[in-house]
Amino acid sequence: MDPSSVVHADSTGKMSTKLTAKRRYLPRIAAGVKAFNAAVKDTNLIKTFAETEFPPFKRAMSLYGASLRKGEVPDAISRKAEDLSDEVEKHVKRLSSISGAAVADELVATRIALDEYLTFAKLAVSSDAEYSN
Repeated sequence: MDPSSVVHADSTGKMSTKLTAKRRYLPRIAAGVKAFNAAVKDTNLIKTFAETEFPPFKRAMSLYGASLRKGEVPDAISRKAEDLSDEVEKHVKRLSSISGAAVADELVATRIALDEYLTFAKLAVSSDAEYSN
């Protein structure tokens, strides 16, 4: 086979790939933010959120963040998105393992981390009416 006839596909950076990622992951991110907001209103739901609803939410944040890269390999943009989603995960895990007065402070820290991710991804912050039930 002639090497010049081999086709190399660039699957990232194309507008169609970006649009697919938005259609696929933004609804999952919005659902995760809504679930987080519901858990914040009733702290009895935090552990359930962390165990059942957060893993797919984290995955959607990671995959959407990866779609923000400019080429085939991870770059500063996608690495920053992954770091921010990891920070949210760290706070959610901590939130699910504490009780008492510390919960209020950790809720604030978790929301700040979540809003940093959402802002970086150019999405509405978690307190926006878009995420109200």
